[in-house]
Amino acid sequence: MWNTVARTQGGAAYGDPQSAVFNDTVAVLTGSWAKNQTITAVVRRGATTGAEELELHLRLSYDRSNIWTYEVDITPSGVVVAKWRGTQGNYVNLPPTNGTSGNYPGGKRPANGDVFEAAVTGDATLTTITVKMNGVLILQTNDSVAISGTTPYTSGNPGIGFDVGAAGAYDQLGWDSFSVLATN
Repeated sequence: MWNTVARTQGGAAYGDPQSAVFNDTVAVLTGSWAKNQTITAVVRRGATTGAEELELHLRLSYDRSNIWTYEVDITPSGVVVAKWRGTQGNYVNLPPTNGTSGNYPGGKRPANGDVFEAAVTGDATLTTITVKMNGVLILQTNDSVAISGTTPYTSGNPGIGFDVGAAGAYDQLGWDSFSVLATN
């Protein structure tokens, strides 16, 4: 059910051209990862336009029919954090906190070479996700039963994802590099 075929070209990772409408390309690191995760990734952007998405995934786990993850969704209009709660289409966008909005600094869309950092900390009572672009805090959100209707995720692996979008070309928007720091 999930489109998990990431492509590599010229040293960058890209999504599958067929990814769209809740069928995003998702690639997850294997092994055991500590619950506090910080991803740093660099944008590879060509001339494409459209509703494409770049994604950073925190505490991700999935099986053939379900996905549980904090998806940091980097879209043309801003950043949102979606908590996926199982089946395709079953997600909730977590609201911004602490005066953040998810808007890009200076209103500019992500460009080639921009650096995104996404971090998750916390436990089954309260989890916090923080997103920075080029070192500037742009979004912070929390998850709890009261916010999302389900207990915060406390385990899972980091990963990346893509939604090429209707007007996008898969090889025009990707991740140039990706690194993770994880601690308990």
